[in-house]
Amino acid sequence: VAFEQTEIYLIQKQLRQMLQEETARHGGINLVVFTHGWHGNALASNAYSVEFRAMLEQISDVEAKTVAEVAKAYPERYQGSEPPIPRRTVGVEIAWRGDSFLHPEILFIPGSANAANIWDRKHAAETIAKGSIHDLLEFLNDFYLDNSCQGDTQTAAQASDHCDRVHMLTIGHSFGALITFSTLIGRIERGLNTGCDRRAYEIGRASGRERG
Repeated sequence: VAFEQTEIYLIQKQLRQMLQEETARHGGINLVVFTHGWHGNALASNAYSVEFRAMLEQISDVEAKTVAEVAKAYPERYQGSEPPIPRRTVGVEIAWRGDSFLHPEILFIPGSANAANIWDRKHAAETIAKGSIHDLLEFLNDFYLDNSCQGDTQTAAQASDHCDRVHMLTIGHSFGALITFSTLIGRIERGLNTGCDRRAYEIGRASGRERG
């Protein structure tokens, strides 16, 4: 398959286009990346996907309310300039095959046979963490760094144009957190080992609880 036909390329193309559109509006992007746990899958009807979309809606609502409140509280900041606009909230869900054994009568019941595949799914998560997910998360992380205040290679002129255009939050749940952490550990260390005159930056957060 040609790279131009892969999902990674399509994500890259779409994000760059979105950022171009938001920059033209003097806005930016809130990028939220989520890797589900071992009871998840790639179906849009999966509980993880449904909850993730609800989370994105909530983030979008909070963004809009916060921008409006700041503009109302500090009107002097925007005299003679365009009023601020909310950032566009964009979600990227990293889906993988969670449960390898499914039964409609015992699915998600604590202590059921469905929990017997936990070690198999742990091995699957560790295998996924060594694969092409590196290419995706590397691009997403660089996309954030190149369009925020964190890029090490930015010149002063570039920083004035690119600074703070993209905010990024990376979330992993259960074995999804294992996948994300294993993939990004090197970049997390780099984010912490910044110079004394620079602020450390985070890649994201992880939750360790699993449902069922």
